[in-house]
Amino acid sequence: MPRAPSLALRWWAQQWIEPVEGLGPEFGGRLSRARSYARNRRIWQLGVRPGMLSAQALGSFGYYAVTVQVPSNPDGVWERVQTTLSARPALLASLLADDLPADVEQAFNDAGGSLFYGDAELLGFHCTCLDWQRPCKHTLAVCYDFATQASAHPGLLLALAGRTVEQVVAALHARWAATDPQRADSLPPVDDRDDRDDRDDRPLRAVGFYSAGPSFDQLSIPFETPRVNAALLLKLGKPPFATEAEDPLTPLAAFYAAMTEQASRVLSRSRHTIDSSETADTARSGVAAAEDSTDNEV
Repeated sequence: MPRAPSLALRWWAQQWIEPVEGLGPEFGGRLSRARSYARNRRIWQLGVRPGMLSAQALGSFGYYAVTVQVPSNPDGVWERVQTTLSARPALLASLLADDLPADVEQAFNDAGGSLFYGDAELLGFHCTCLDWQRPCKHTLAVCYDFATQASAHPGLLLALAGRTVEQVVAALHARWAATDPQRADSLPPVDDRDDRDDRDDRPLRAVGFYSAGPSFDQLSIPFETPRVNAALLLKLGKPPFATEAEDPLTPLAAFYAAMTEQASRVLSRSRHTIDSSETADTARSGVAAAEDSTDNEV
């Protein structure tokens, strides 16, 4: 009898986590606790790079460093996958829209690789906890946390398999630019995200890359007192490690207010020093001009 999905995951995330959920019955309790860890946000700083997941897991005695090693695909497989995506741009468009058509998985299979590891025995579990048996609940919780995040952002699966969506887009830009420049120009720029309002869209140039930028005193750092003190803390809410009787937000909010006041005071002094320096320079210039005028008259 097939198992019911343990989390509300889209098909690719469920397929990724299935081998972990297929571990023997002796891991049933650990899997249950791992799901609870993931749901209660006890996994922090999840990092995804080719063939490796890393994170901090909040356990009973503090944080544990966790890594999960996953098979990735060699460059040859990626070249063949990118050939398929080059001929079928609709698949790339779906990835950019946080969707993963089944044809993308097929493209990996046809290229001699895989988007999914398929067997939990192929994973390498490492954790700094004292549990001697692996996988421990912390490493399993990292797997569940990754599956949850990959469900919303399938590009994470590609990053774990060897290359990010941005790297794939850049490779296709280069491929199409070599054969059809007009088609390449019609593509969206690499890493064009709506939520990056502060991005610099100017293209990179080799000329001047190693030259120094503006000096520190030329930088302008605007500062305004926030309308709501500790707004970020209020938005995040109580941290998961705090007990019901603990309220870390109140003392932290007071600390934020003190930092804001001190920053405003320091910035005010800095501006006053600059203004005084400019006034002194102007006065010295005036004296020098007057002396030159007197010398000329004599």
